[in-house]
Amino acid sequence: ERRRGSRHHEIHVGPAGEHIETVRGTLERGLRCYLDGEVARGTFAEFPERVFATTRDSVMLWLTHPAIDPYTKRGLLKAIAAQRWADITMAHSRKVAFGTAGPRQVAALTRVELEELRDRLFRAEILKGPNTINNVTLLLLTVGAGRSVAGEGKRVAITYDSRIAGKVFADLVGAALLQGGSRIEVFDQSSPMPEMSFAVAKRQLDLGILVSASHNPELFNGYKVSNRVGAQLDPDTRKRVEAAIYGGNGHEAVTFDHIAELLQASIALEGGPQAYEGLGVGPLVAQYSAGRLDRVVVLSDHEAAPTSTSYEHADFHGPHTEQ
Repeated sequence: ERRRGSRHHEIHVGPAGEHIETVRGTLERGLRCYLDGEVARGTFAEFPERVFATTRDSVMLWLTHPAIDPYTKRGLLKAIAAQRWADITMAHSRKVAFGTAGPRQVAALTRVELEELRDRLFRAEILKGPNTINNVTLLLLTVGAGRSVAGEGKRVAITYDSRIAGKVFADLVGAALLQGGSRIEVFDQSSPMPEMSFAVAKRQLDLGILVSASHNPELFNGYKVSNRVGAQLDPDTRKRVEAAIYGGNGHEAVTFDHIAELLQASIALEGGPQAYEGLGVGPLVAQYSAGRLDRVVVLSDHEAAPTSTSYEHADFHGPHTEQ
């Protein structure tokens, strides 16, 4: 299997799907060999057909769906060429779970990939999948979370911590909520969970989202969600959010088609990390609030009324510290 796999280090999927059957064959052989080995080691009592089929089908969907960007596809093809079957299975055999506090999982599977994410943001050619935190999964999760809040004029606070790409992911989350009709209140700097929770309760918002993976290692990211009183989601609310993301209770599941425009916007950004330096509001939020600046409030260290060219600022860091 290793010798067979080595012949496909240059495989690619072009606009018309060239070589896709070659890729599929390499993927199936590699996954089967890896999972056979896991059976021999006692990880599984018998060959895990569900894991095999789910992983294969997910990888092929990500490689062939027109909404998925070429950088993500190249990252997958590199992982197949490098025979990273364990990593591919981890990334594609299941979806990120939306836990009590929100979704959390690896944003990069290796330190090298984390550095590439830092340097190239959404254009990083790293291994991504439905069970990792990336621009695709964050959009799917956030579109669903936004849908779960009923009514017009819903308002959501968004902040981030100091992890790699935290501000970038928060900008993407904000853009997704704006596209879905929400109004957002964005922190102008990284802020802790207590300040975000305080903002939701104090300013009577509907949800709060903190881009963070809490105590998990540096390869992880995700976000924590708070309800309108600043607390973590209760079981009923969490079930409602999960249904809005994955389908059920009258909701259709969020699909790649629903996030195609946002994905394109995320990879169209120029300038890499430099595009975010010194900005209180990220470029994607700026893009999706263009012409409707009243849909964004910046939580900062001063007050400023909105104008035709600037957002409203609310003095928030000081009042939070005083509490």
